[in-house]
Amino acid sequence: MRYAEWKHGAKKFNARLRELSKVFAVPDEMVFEDREPELKMLEIMNLADETGFGVRAAKLNGRTVENLLFHLIKRPRSEKSGHYEKILKSRMSKRIVSLIWAFFAQEYTNENMAVAMKLAADYIERTGHAPPYLNIIREAGSKNPAALVAREITAGGSFINGFLNSHEISRESPLAAAAAALFLAGCGREGYFLNESWMLRLIRSGGPDIAILSNYLGVLPESEYIEAVNECLLERYGLPSAYGDWPGLPDALRTKFLRWYYLRQMRGHFGNNRKKYDCYVKYLPYFKNIGANAETGTLTIDFGDYFVTDDNPGSDYSFMNDKYTHNANRGELPYAEKKLPEARDFIIKDTADGTIRLNFHDVGRLYVTEAIEIRLGIMPDTRASSSIIASKSRRVIYGI
Repeated sequence: MRYAEWKHGAKKFNARLRELSKVFAVPDEMVFEDREPELKMLEIMNLADETGFGVRAAKLNGRTVENLLFHLIKRPRSEKSGHYEKILKSRMSKRIVSLIWAFFAQEYTNENMAVAMKLAADYIERTGHAPPYLNIIREAGSKNPAALVAREITAGGSFINGFLNSHEISRESPLAAAAAALFLAGCGREGYFLNESWMLRLIRSGGPDIAILSNYLGVLPESEYIEAVNECLLERYGLPSAYGDWPGLPDALRTKFLRWYYLRQMRGHFGNNRKKYDCYVKYLPYFKNIGANAETGTLTIDFGDYFVTDDNPGSDYSFMNDKYTHNANRGELPYAEKKLPEARDFIIKDTADGTIRLNFHDVGRLYVTEAIEIRLGIMPDTRASSSIIASKSRRVIYGI
């Protein structure tokens, strides 16, 4: 068969499927149908008359029986509601149970759903019909429906979409969203690996509540944080700093997320240069911020009073400025203009320049570590007193 003929046949087949779907709609589609004209017709039909009730109920076509269910769920309770329930009870079927279940997923907070769910539960008890959502229907009247579904997701293996598919719950339904949120607020680490798409969806749709964020950031170690989820959190909230929109998140979890961010920025910049990465990662608790300039390929680590700047991740050197030099240079690197003292000079010769070059070649790494720790106040400064005098001189020069 030629491609053109096959393509034409496929189009005709799909068009026919669309026509049939209008006639044989599935319950998930039926709940969105506009049946208001038909519900108005029910009002003028004499269905509440008890005379010949059994015969009349048996003669009602399937569409009218469905309309009785629509009326029961969509309209306020009235004196006719009891009669409609009686008819529905006599005409219950597996299809009507499926329709009630589809309505439940969309309108589980609707008070009228309790009557419909009881009709479904009674039919199941009478006939032994066992749909996959049997346990939820049985308990829906006495417990929070979303919590019930969340519990069943956990019992069923923690894969949300797999559970929704097997239990005939639309992924786009309010019940699915509410149950997924409750599940993700209390699941273990595997729950996040299996349901990354739901985390992304909840963040993009307005943000997950604080219980979900706290559980996610707390349950997973930083090394197992999901890159796509954290990227989405950054887009939605920014960094969890004093200026970030992370209301209610405990400080310990804010710090944990920041550590992940700092490590990710360093890995992205240094790549395979483990000498630099392994050195700076030791001082992670002292980081105030970190910034990467994609245009210049520069990474800047903010330690508060000092800044480390690296513009060549593959090289053996970085630069460490005090904050006054950094601010005076606006974070740029005009270092080609003069020969800079290295960390070795800072330690041995007691050089007190505002900028020192951190040389990671061979034994230079040992001096780098000592210079950083002296400047950050991690280890005592046992160099000659000239460093103290020079430090005071800089304070006078910069007006500190």
